[in-house]
Amino acid sequence: MPPDVSLADVTISRLQKHAQPLTDTFDTVICRLLDHYEASNIDSGKPGQPIGTKGTNMMVFDPTMPPQLKFTTCTHITVAGEKLPKQITYWNNLLIAVIEEVHKKGKDVQTIHEMMHVANSVVGKREDSGYKFIPSVGLSVQGAESNAAFKQAYLLATVNKVKFTVQFVWQTNERAAHPGRYGYLQT
Repeated sequence: MPPDVSLADVTISRLQKHAQPLTDTFDTVICRLLDHYEASNIDSGKPGQPIGTKGTNMMVFDPTMPPQLKFTTCTHITVAGEKLPKQITYWNNLLIAVIEEVHKKGKDVQTIHEMMHVANSVVGKREDSGYKFIPSVGLSVQGAESNAAFKQAYLLATVNKVKFTVQFVWQTNERAAHPGRYGYLQT
């Protein structure tokens, strides 16, 4: 006999947002969320191993198991087919571009804020403590280190079907994962 489980009203409301009316039960929604989580869990497996190459000098990585991104510089970013200008090709700007695209797809600011599980965000304008306000969305996001910015961008992108690609290079630093080498990640 399975245990009798009670859920908070707020949890039930959140589950209902992901349910298909007249089709899903709480069990089917939870199973679908677990399937997605297990398929996209960045913390599982052995991260950092290339799954292939692109050209002669670029390692391709599985975005569910990315390499250590500390000491990297983004060289090219596209989100939803749009290339970010060279002067803003940074990990945090990838996250901002994904947030803007999720908003364009119809998610309101509160929903996006609730989806932010890695990077800090605040509904409304905040520009202290490293926060950057995204006027088109109405959300302020705190700057995050490269690994956290990528992880949050990836999670938002996969849940909301936003495509992006990132090409980057590790700096020539002995603490970098692959000094001087190029990497590639995509959703």
